[in-house]
Amino acid sequence: MVDDYNSRSQQLFQKDLELRAQYGVRGFPAVFFVNGASNQILVYGSKPYENYEAAIRELAPSAEKKQAPAGGDLFDRYPTLTTKEYSVITSVSIQEAEHILTALEQKGAYEVTYIPRKVLRGTIACSRRADS
Repeated sequence: MVDDYNSRSQQLFQKDLELRAQYGVRGFPAVFFVNGASNQILVYGSKPYENYEAAIRELAPSAEKKQAPAGGDLFDRYPTLTTKEYSVITSVSIQEAEHILTALEQKGAYEVTYIPRKVLRGTIACSRRADS
C-alpha cells in the first residue's frame, strides 16, 4: 500500500481531480454526450434512461429512436439483461418484462438469475445459455 501511495498514483489521482473540475463533473457515473458541432451535455449520477435519451434528442434532434427486437432476438445484441433493462429497451412494464424473461427461461435456451431484493430491488438477470 505504501508503494502505491508513493508511486505515480498520487499524480494520476490529482490529474483525475483536475479533469473533473475542468469538465464540471459532480457525480458518478458521468456520461458526456457530444455532437458534431462540439456541443456537449453532461449527465451525471444514476439517472433514469429518459435523461440520457433527452440529452441525445437535444444534441441530435433528427435522431430517430428504433424499436428494439422483442423476445430472445434482443439477446443477439445484449448478452445479459436485467428486468429493468429489458423493460426500458422494449417499452414494456417491469411485470411484463419479468413475465417475458421467465417464459424465455422456460423454453430452455435462456438462464435466469434471481438477484436478491436488497442487492438490486428484487430483479432478475437473463442471458442465453452457453450450450444453446
